[in-house]
Amino acid sequence: MNKYLRFSMIGLAVVSVLTVYPLYVLVGEIRKARDEDPLVWQADTIELIENTRGRGKLRDPVLFIGSSSIRFWTTLEQDMQPLVTIRHGFGGAKLHDIEHYAERLVVDFHPRAVVVYCGSNDIQPDATKSPETLLDTYRRFVERVHAGLPEVPIYYIAIKPTPMRWSMWETIQATNRQIRRFSETRPTLHYIETGPEFLGSEGKPNPDHFRIDRLHLNASGYQIWTRIIRARLLADLEGQPITATPGSNRRHQGRSITTRSQRPRRYESVSISSASPKQPWNFGRGMSQSLRTAPEAKACKGLLCSARSS
Repeated sequence: MNKYLRFSMIGLAVVSVLTVYPLYVLVGEIRKARDEDPLVWQADTIELIENTRGRGKLRDPVLFIGSSSIRFWTTLEQDMQPLVTIRHGFGGAKLHDIEHYAERLVVDFHPRAVVVYCGSNDIQPDATKSPETLLDTYRRFVERVHAGLPEVPIYYIAIKPTPMRWSMWETIQATNRQIRRFSETRPTLHYIETGPEFLGSEGKPNPDHFRIDRLHLNASGYQIWTRIIRARLLADLEGQPITATPGSNRRHQGRSITTRSQRPRRYESVSISSASPKQPWNFGRGMSQSLRTAPEAKACKGLLCSARSS
């Protein structure tokens, strides 16, 4: 058993005891997460589909799909109100897993928007895919979704920094940049950056936002996601303005606002840097994350404008 798998099992064993979750289930999920065959998740996806169907007909749902960070977001329905949500997160899903199940988990439910958090399980110390490979997989996921739902907007939540996988941060950043640039090429694709909010004063992940396993978000971490992601979705889907919130980080000024009645006319570049010069927040030169018109940019001045197994 390799070192990473051993530590993962130990960490999840502790979480299992604290959450009264059957240990054998967690061990099984770790092994499935290490498998590259999407079929190992077939039973999990069937359960997700049955649970969602059991809720009856949902009106204009926003569908969240991804790995454990989506699965463990048990307060998603309340956090995203008044938006109606579907939560299709499973185990240690990787990008090619959600690509494989795109029709069954996404298209068949006809969502008004899709929110993706996936890719972190593809980037591990002893089993890492290249940023180019992950971009190609995400592109295939997008194509499969748009084959059935050509106009549905897809939001990618950037892979967040975590204490457990901090050693992989350079690869994670490169992957995020690739997907952000791809998202800028199509009006139906969007990128939501939340990473800087998880960094402490020294420019490293703040453990206060993570569970004891140092990988998955705790309640504080999900509050950060809720604040940024909910504001972005309400702005884009409902036309509600994004405003500053108590304790918000001004580094997020200049995020994109796109309403249903407005199409982006120009890009506005934003530069974000970490609190520590030794740990630069490197998005690459010429980063563009805002798709606001000039009047929107003026209205947003001085306000927080949010921009996208774990």
